[in-house]
Amino acid sequence: MEEAQKYVWEGAIPLQIHLHESEVTTLPTPPPALILAPRIGYLPLLVPQIKPHFSNALPPGSPDTVWFDYNGLPLKWYIPTGVLFDLLCAEPERPWNLTVHFRGYPSNILVPCEGEDSVKWSFINSLKEASEAIQAIALPWKRNFKFEEFPEVFLKMSNLRLLIINGFDIPDALDFAPNSLKYLSLDYSSLKCLHLVSNQRSLFILTCPLASLNIFGKEKSV
Repeated sequence: MEEAQKYVWEGAIPLQIHLHESEVTTLPTPPPALILAPRIGYLPLLVPQIKPHFSNALPPGSPDTVWFDYNGLPLKWYIPTGVLFDLLCAEPERPWNLTVHFRGYPSNILVPCEGEDSVKWSFINSLKEASEAIQAIALPWKRNFKFEEFPEVFLKMSNLRLLIINGFDIPDALDFAPNSLKYLSLDYSSLKCLHLVSNQRSLFILTCPLASLNIFGKEKSV
């Protein structure tokens, strides 16, 4: 399990990002930015790394929403980088050559993106739409993730069977555990109280070292 988590969460794609020629205002042309992008990440989240690299070559004035293209095709920012790469590169290229634009956002093709908040809410909406199909979630150690923002999403995951949320600061009481859940790992988490329905008693496997957890109103060290 740990090895599988490592491959999923640490998978990355080398990107070589070029500034579009119409936006270059200096000579020589700035070199491309080389970035190792997480496969499960999103292109707009790379902007804080890319913008300083090209700042001296950009036209004056405030830039529009940043967007990317591959061989002239605008890339949908709400699709994970790894999925875009797999879909568009029949013969995978290393590094993957993309073009970044700071002007002329193609609003007739792409939905607006207002930065990190847009990415977050797009991710949440995707979870809501796919909630009934999700059977397993494994979040890496200490990833920046706030569970209290997403209780309604977890409640709708009627087929969720495995949940690994190790090392997180979790609200004192968590009510989202679906009836279908069979395995829950809370290693080194801050959770104090977990509410489970009665038919989960014999089906539930819980690992939670170094924590004292209140289940069904009875104090139990796990």
